[in-house]
Amino acid sequence: MKYLTLIVLILISLFSTGCSSNQAKEVNKQVKNIDQKASFAKQINVSLKKGVDIKEVKNPNLKFPSDIHAKQVQTYFKIGNILLATVLNRSMNIDLQLPHNIKLPFTGVLVANQGDNEWSKLVEIKNINSRNNPYYITIKNNKLLLTVVDSTGAGSGEGIMKVFSLVEGSNWNLEDCYYFAEESGGSFADTVNFSKHKKEPLSKCKNVQLISRQSSL
Repeated sequence: MKYLTLIVLILISLFSTGCSSNQAKEVNKQVKNIDQKASFAKQINVSLKKGVDIKEVKNPNLKFPSDIHAKQVQTYFKIGNILLATVLNRSMNIDLQLPHNIKLPFTGVLVANQGDNEWSKLVEIKNINSRNNPYYITIKNNKLLLTVVDSTGAGSGEGIMKVFSLVEGSNWNLEDCYYFAEESGGSFADTVNFSKHKKEPLSKCKNVQLISRQSSL
């Protein structure tokens, strides 16, 4: 409903001032962008219901949003015709090898259709009191899962790991909480080997918030 309301407001604004051919084209472009971004989560959920698997892929070389540096993104995925990418930020556990004066406001997951020229923001990770980073994306029991790890562990590379699932619509639910340690492997992909990690109460995983960016233009 909010997408329809936004479309109507755009149309009213333009036609009330006399809509030129170029303005009409711009309206069509904005409407298309709204519809596409609103449908990413739906497309993913349809793929999940069909039993489509996810796999890690090479960099598809799409254009990044202006507030994201290419070195923030190290892992890419594909599910059906949807591409995903995890956007990292600096922490005690993550060395991005970037100049310290560069501001990196966004941490989260990017999304695009196969064949697109640029990425869109699917979900943003907001830290409450510690640095959290998206480590890996997998599918288990027909659920898309995102692992998010902070740097509050006992040493370098360790932290508290949250497991979020994408639910109907575009919301993310906290599913599980674990301690992610070096002895479990330490790589991003090792986070999804859940049996290797020490389970923690969900109360230890409340220092992060996932915010859907589906409606962003």
